[in-house]
Amino acid sequence: MVDMVKSPSTNRDSYFLISANLVVALLGVVSQYLILINLESIEYGYWILLLDATLSVGILVDFGIPDAMIRLWDGTRADVSRVVKRGLSAQTLLGSVILVLSIPVISILDVEGVSWRYILFMVFGSILLYQLGSMRIGLRMLGRADEEALALVVDRILFISSIFIAVNVGPNIPNLAIAFATSSILSFSYTYWRYHHNSPESHKLVEYLNRKSFDGVLPLIFAASPFAVSLFLFPLFGRVDKFIIAWSEGVVQVAYFNIPWLVILSGLAVPRSIRQAALPDMGSKRSDTSWKGKVVEKSWPFSTFLIWIGVPSSLLIAELVFSYIFPDRLVQPSGEKFAGIRLMVCLLPAWVWSMVGALDLEVLKLEKSSIKYSTIIGSSLLINLVMGIYLIPRMGILGAAISSMIGFVSLFLISYWSGPLVRQNPLLFIKKCGTGVFYSVLLFLIALDWNSPIINQSIYRAIVFITVSTLPIVMLEFSAIRMRLFGVRT
Repeated sequence: MVDMVKSPSTNRDSYFLISANLVVALLGVVSQYLILINLESIEYGYWILLLDATLSVGILVDFGIPDAMIRLWDGTRADVSRVVKRGLSAQTLLGSVILVLSIPVISILDVEGVSWRYILFMVFGSILLYQLGSMRIGLRMLGRADEEALALVVDRILFISSIFIAVNVGPNIPNLAIAFATSSILSFSYTYWRYHHNSPESHKLVEYLNRKSFDGVLPLIFAASPFAVSLFLFPLFGRVDKFIIAWSEGVVQVAYFNIPWLVILSGLAVPRSIRQAALPDMGSKRSDTSWKGKVVEKSWPFSTFLIWIGVPSSLLIAELVFSYIFPDRLVQPSGEKFAGIRLMVCLLPAWVWSMVGALDLEVLKLEKSSIKYSTIIGSSLLINLVMGIYLIPRMGILGAAISSMIGFVSLFLISYWSGPLVRQNPLLFIKKCGTGVFYSVLLFLIALDWNSPIINQSIYRAIVFITVSTLPIVMLEFSAIRMRLFGVRT
């Protein structure tokens, strides 16, 4: 009898990954603060541009390969090593090609006070960071999302420690570049050590990357290409609205929209963590549609609980951030009715729908057609674009919030109706639609009646009103939530 991997668990692994991503987000603020207070404004601007540029190059190494690895995996514990070996070899091949091609381009760059060699260090560090994806998905397939979550936090701690040393040695971009590359090497070493420790078949790194390891790598890269397309498409949700705002309303309105969108962007780590946790769980029995349906069904109570906690928490965090960090001219601009916390309330339905449809989208990665996943994301993005072009010139940045929500609603609906679970559990579909609609109507009503006696422009009143109004949704799933949180494995 084949020893199937039983250890991946969507709800348990979601808890680990969500917790880690929230800690990483907090530590990210600390690292930005360390850099910001030690660099001049112009230097800080150069550093951010260099970091974004090199990370954009590094993301090419991901190329959707971790997603393709799940399709390659047969669901057994013994097969994890083969799949990780193939994925790591594919990413090493891509990384080597990208690094070589980057050298002539980087060598002609003229960044004041920064040698091209330091930029090359940053590209190398970025490549290593994205190569971690193969080993992290390996840990997840082995049911060790706790190890993956710890590796995420360790990665950020190593980065902060390196930055701290760099700014004390000399606060400049060359030292920060060395610190970035050094922390990437240490993070790669730590993740490899933890994967090697948990792997059923121990291999040295040189054994992973020997000549035979590259057999079958090109087919894996070709198989990953549809996921690579989606990797670039998904971040465009929200960005397309900014482009339309700039074209229709002006650059200043982009700044008004971007401030609350930053909070939403951080919150999108939650549905992303749920998808990451569920993929190995569903992939362990990839051909069993009923099993995938059970994973989606059993994750829903936990998702309703996270939505119930997440909406008021996001508003509270936004209120604190908007009050103490961002200037009033961006969060309370004169003449702009929907901005700051009020616009944040209007953007939250988009996050709710991203939670509602997280696994309905993820299950498409396991379909026979590998292009369906990226096609559906592209279709929803097109709907977002069309609605933005229609609504933003008529309603301003409020129209952008509505078009963002419509984009995520369409992503859920198209994913569900195109997926394999469409006939399995119609009641669950009704629950999801009901939850999404209820939160959307409630949040938009609060935003529109912001000056009413009930809310009276108080975010704390709004939080209490939302929490109490949505409590029945959580109570309907209370028994299942209690079982998931207190030791019953899914």
